[in-house]
Amino acid sequence: MCTERIRVRAAESKSEDSDELLPRAELERRHVLRVLEQVGGNRVQAAKILGINGATVHRIVNEPDPGEDAAAGSS
Repeated sequence: MCTERIRVRAAESKSEDSDELLPRAELERRHVLRVLEQVGGNRVQAAKILGINGATVHRIVNEPDPGEDAAAGSS
C-alpha cells in the first residue's frame, strides 16, 4: 500500500466526528491507519508496534470501508 493512500485514509478518519460510536472493526482500521502513517507506511514496523502479524495489518487496511458496502448496494 502506498504511503500517500495511507495518509489520505488516515486524514479521512481524523476528519470524522470523534464522538461517533463506531463498530470495533472500524476503530481497529482507523488505529492501524494511524500507526501506519506514523511509521511511513512500513507494515512490518506497524505490525510490531501493534503486536499483530503483517498479513493482519494488510487485511485490516484493505478491507472495504463499512460505508462503501452500503453505498455500492444502493446503486
